[in-house]
Amino acid sequence: MNHRSCRSLQHMLGEQLQSQFPVIHAFDQFMVITPMLYPDNTRIDIGIAMRDKHRVMLTDNGEAWGYAFAHGVDEPVIRERIELTRARFRLADIDGGDLILDVPTNQAAEGLFKLATAVQDVAYLVYGVRLSQTSKTFERTVN
Repeated sequence: MNHRSCRSLQHMLGEQLQSQFPVIHAFDQFMVITPMLYPDNTRIDIGIAMRDKHRVMLTDNGEAWGYAFAHGVDEPVIRERIELTRARFRLADIDGGDLILDVPTNQAAEGLFKLATAVQDVAYLVYGVRLSQTSKTFERTVN
């Protein structure tokens, strides 16, 4: 991403978000630290990169997948949830675990919140793991 497109993207984000979300320039994209949270209260980061003058790509950079896997969710369960989430939120259908949304530049803010909500949808799988672990422990204790 060249300097001019970085500035125009940063300006556009500032106008659309109308608040002070931290924005970090990283490699070829900006990382927006949203106020939305993972189940452990860690903030959700969304990467934003210019596709062209009229479109931006939003991505979680595979963080939702990584979060669920690191918290004990099995890969087939994550893969199934990723597919359902992509369909429900109309995200790009690509191989791999990234959640990606391609939107017009004037809809970047709405896309940011849509994608962060999709990330939460995948991350909430950890509650199922916690429940199943709790019931197994309960069964062993009672028996």
